[in-house]
Amino acid sequence: MSPSFSPVPDRILLRIQRDHSRGFTITLTLPDGSTPGGARLNLDALEDALASLEQSQPVWSSRNPAAYGQILYRHLFPEPLGFHYAQAVAAAGYRGVQLLLALDPNAPELHYVPWERLFQPFGGGWKPVGASSDIFLARFLAPQGVGWQTPWGSGPLRMLVVIANPYPPGHQRHFDAQAAWESLEEALQPYGDRVMVRRMEAPITADRIVQALAQTPYHILHFMGHGIWDEQSGQASLILATEQDGTILPDKVDADSLIAKLQVQATLPMLITLATCQSAFPGTREALSGLTPRLILAGCPAVVGMLDEIGVESAKTFYRTFYEMLLQSGYVDQAITHARAALYAPDTWEWAVPSLTMRLQDGLLFLPDEQFKPAHRVPYKYLAPYTAADADIFKGREELSNRVAERVDSYRVTVLYGEPGVGITSLLEAGVRPKLEEQGDLVIHVTEYEDIASEVRLQVRWQGRPLRLALRGDAPLEEVLRAISAHTGRRIVLMMDQFERVFALGREKQDTLADEVVAAMATLGDRLKLVIAMHTGYLGDFATLQERFQAIAQPWIETPVLPRDAAAEAIVGPLQTLGWPVMIQPEFAQEQIARDLDALYEPEKEQLGGSVHPAQLQIVCYWLYEQARKKEPPEIDQELYVREAGGAEGILTRYMQHTLATRLADVRELAEHILVKMAAPRAPLLVRPEDLVEEDASLERIAMVLERLAEARLLIHRRREGRIAYAFANVIVAQEARNLGGEALRLRYLAEDELERIWRMWIAAVAEGEDPTSPADHALPNPDQLTLLAQAHDSLAPLPVQSLMLLRAAVKAHDITLQPWFSWVQAEGVRDLLRWLDTEAQADAFSACGVVAVDRARRLLGLVGRSQPTTSSVGALAQAAIHHPDGVTRQTAALALAALKEEAGVAELEEGLRSHLKGPVRWLRASQLFGILADASNLIPPSRLSPGDRLGAWGWRVGRRLAHQWQPLWAQISAAALSVGFLFATFRFFSASIALGHSPGIQFGVGLWWGLLMGICMALGLLLPEYLLLRHPQAEMPPPRPAARIFIILFGAAAFALSITLIAGFASLSDLTRQVFLRVSLLLPRAFLIGLPAGLGLSIALAGYPWQQNHIPFKSWLMRLGALVLGAIAAFGVAHLLNLNAFSEAEGLPGVGIAGDFYVGYLGRYAWSFALIQTHASRIKTLAGFLDLVFVLLVLFTGTLSGLRWVWPRVQRSWGLSANWR
Repeated sequence: MSPSFSPVPDRILLRIQRDHSRGFTITLTLPDGSTPGGARLNLDALEDALASLEQSQPVWSSRNPAAYGQILYRHLFPEPLGFHYAQAVAAAGYRGVQLLLALDPNAPELHYVPWERLFQPFGGGWKPVGASSDIFLARFLAPQGVGWQTPWGSGPLRMLVVIANPYPPGHQRHFDAQAAWESLEEALQPYGDRVMVRRMEAPITADRIVQALAQTPYHILHFMGHGIWDEQSGQASLILATEQDGTILPDKVDADSLIAKLQVQATLPMLITLATCQSAFPGTREALSGLTPRLILAGCPAVVGMLDEIGVESAKTFYRTFYEMLLQSGYVDQAITHARAALYAPDTWEWAVPSLTMRLQDGLLFLPDEQFKPAHRVPYKYLAPYTAADADIFKGREELSNRVAERVDSYRVTVLYGEPGVGITSLLEAGVRPKLEEQGDLVIHVTEYEDIASEVRLQVRWQGRPLRLALRGDAPLEEVLRAISAHTGRRIVLMMDQFERVFALGREKQDTLADEVVAAMATLGDRLKLVIAMHTGYLGDFATLQERFQAIAQPWIETPVLPRDAAAEAIVGPLQTLGWPVMIQPEFAQEQIARDLDALYEPEKEQLGGSVHPAQLQIVCYWLYEQARKKEPPEIDQELYVREAGGAEGILTRYMQHTLATRLADVRELAEHILVKMAAPRAPLLVRPEDLVEEDASLERIAMVLERLAEARLLIHRRREGRIAYAFANVIVAQEARNLGGEALRLRYLAEDELERIWRMWIAAVAEGEDPTSPADHALPNPDQLTLLAQAHDSLAPLPVQSLMLLRAAVKAHDITLQPWFSWVQAEGVRDLLRWLDTEAQADAFSACGVVAVDRARRLLGLVGRSQPTTSSVGALAQAAIHHPDGVTRQTAALALAALKEEAGVAELEEGLRSHLKGPVRWLRASQLFGILADASNLIPPSRLSPGDRLGAWGWRVGRRLAHQWQPLWAQISAAALSVGFLFATFRFFSASIALGHSPGIQFGVGLWWGLLMGICMALGLLLPEYLLLRHPQAEMPPPRPAARIFIILFGAAAFALSITLIAGFASLSDLTRQVFLRVSLLLPRAFLIGLPAGLGLSIALAGYPWQQNHIPFKSWLMRLGALVLGAIAAFGVAHLLNLNAFSEAEGLPGVGIAGDFYVGYLGRYAWSFALIQTHASRIKTLAGFLDLVFVLLVLFTGTLSGLRWVWPRVQRSWGLSANWR
């Protein structure tokens, strides 16, 4: 029983009047005013039947609600009344039925019967009438000359709560008034902005009630308390309070006297609710039941009586639902029906306790739009459409509104169309409707077409209120419109908005609708005008119905988006109409806001239309208006729009984020996933729901989320080729959708754009080239572009020829990471192309890619214009790989062959090389081809190649890596050399100052030269092994194996020893006598042997590339320093084994350490050290030399580490090498 409202349900009046005997007569009046006979109600028989059912139990404790309700139905609707009633209910359809029980006010026994328990036949069973969503049951008393004075003014409803509890605590009639108040207050709490509640404080006396109602006209009076019913006199009394000598005592107040006072001194509320308390007198129910008709006859429009007590939670549910529905619709009979439905349970009577008695035939207490009209009008509608009440602030469409209105005057049928979101509904309601009504037309606006006659009856308004027609429920459209015309005397303009919904009904219903409309046009003639409005995508469907509407004339009227001038008027006009509080300069609106909104659609204007979409204008302007109201002065200016809001882009970004977090919170994850998928590169501009289906989301759910995104104006929908497709509402939503996808999606976008740009440039270069065989290598992507594409490899899907182009580019750039490009060539589409090329098939036979694509592929693989051996046993690709003079072409063809045939392709290459080439040429060619295949795949196990081929392939792969990375390698070496050279020169400057006492400048220069040489050798020793091991120093690769680690450390140690040897040799070049030459020839091998253990310690300290680590633990630092010390100790041991006092004699060992004699000679100048030196000269010299060596190794460690960690990144940036380094 979902909440729904029907402003004009078909009215069925069931009147029960006392006749001259004990019985009663029943008269049934149907919706068309007919009365199909009458019947009699035997109240005694009804009471006997109920008593028999209850087996002498009290009426209100029935355990069989359905049986009880069936008894009531059979007595109220004896045949043939039941037949006519059932027909009327069926004819009403979804409009529903208002069932009014007009009970004789002079027969109180009728009012005691719980008619709300009535059941009626339904679908082979029975359903409760009082809790049914389409039957609005109420008791009805016809007015008898007493008018109802509506409380003046609009605004929140005023409610007076009176809880009469005059009995002291402990008395059997006392109840918890505070708990009752809190329960009601909790139920009303959500509606605080529409209901102002005041509780009358104790004591509750009759005079105070009258005085309160006299001082303030209340809309609602809520009474809870006790009552007494005098059966003999038929008089109802309320138990209020009276004060005697300061004591509060119960006071029995005659209801008639209280009502008389109210009629004279106060205005009765529009609605009174009477509720019993938990400790009510036995006669309270009868008293309140008897009081209800007296209040109605006194002039109160509606009284809701609680005929028995209900639980606290049930009361909360009832009042919360009742007031929610009442505030939404204004219909008291429909509100109480929905409130009963909220309480309904098949095993209880609580849902039937609330009873409504009213004197209103339509049940309308107030019109919510008028009653709750906001005190402050907002000039912008946000996402809501404009209505006729907004005609004064509907701007920017004046010319189009006049044009449509003139068409309506001139033609019987006017067709209006436009894309979704352009504001057709707003144009009809706020632009066209007021103009037609000004000239006396009655406008009826419909949007539902399942039953157009019922829809017209629901939507027609006359003098501001729903118009009820005395017609049978299933009257056709022709009769309905004729009755409306006769009642109002006006020409009717039937606006059939959102007409595209008709095409979802099916062909049969479409024909029925067309027949009804044509019949109505024929009957009413010029008194009926049609306006048919639909989305552009449905104009083709409408053509099938066009011939039925022969009065349709061309051209039809299109509703475009707002031009920039009209958009500026739509921004400024509403503010000027409403005046203060917010202002804006027209020039600012025109040149800044309207221009920005226009720019939102530049990329899509060709397909989606531009300039300014009304929905986006409303979102932006509404936000600006709300923020401007908080400013002083309240103005929409540059400060607010640009600096605070970030322009239209910033506002729409906030709106999207807010909408996803609130309005779409329940489907946010799927909504974001859909947006990201729509934002994917190469995704079409218009996306259909079936394009987004995945395993974890059904088509129905995706379609639902897409529609909700469109309703929130984040997407727009278009109908193309008979199917609904969706696109981003503007570029801001598309941009935010890409942001939702994170860095991966952003990178993918960049890669897709770059690939498209590369492809177009290469195609242009091929077309412009004079050589028909040239692959246009100069236009292939450079290493930077390949880096970008490789980062987005998993999300790209290049075309077959594009894959071959990228593979060739990677080969040409000596790219080490060939696997991404090779994997694309292994795709099935590329392999199909290669299969045709390898078998020398005709280009025009390959239909999948076409002649042009095949020609481009031949260029890339060297298959154009080359004469191949006709007797060869290998295919075209293998022949190109073996014989083509261009190395890049040979390698590309070899990779293509391996991608096509895998191991069989490798075998074909081996056979071709063996058959066609001999000697060194074959070895070099095999080294190249097997090397490139080994880099790209694992198709060649080492055991398959001969030792010579294996060595050649290894050497070629090493050379290829060095060729590809020589710039970064040289930059790293330079950074390490500069850092080591500067630190070593500085160290020698200070050590010379201490040890020698003179010439520190010379030592700085010599130290700089030695340091540069050691830095170069050390960097080569650390980095070159990675290339020799076919690893990549900066790539994300697994750690080297133990054997490889040992090799790297030993290679670094040898490189350091080599640097020491070179320094020793260079230092001895100043004297080349035979004697010195012999001494040098002995010194150099010894220098290498001494430098080897020192270099081993240094290499171990630098193992694992510490310059790449963000954090080195303290324990690791200690271990590395320990390696340096152990290396120095080992170097000393080797020196003594070789009988070389390099660390104590005056000559020393250049580059490793300064001789201890230098330090000792300096210290000997001081008196305190002379005796010590004389005694321990040899040990002191050795210690001084050892410490110098430790410091030298520490300087070399620090210099190499800092050079590669801090200097190298700066050199990398300054040389522009970051993009080349992967």
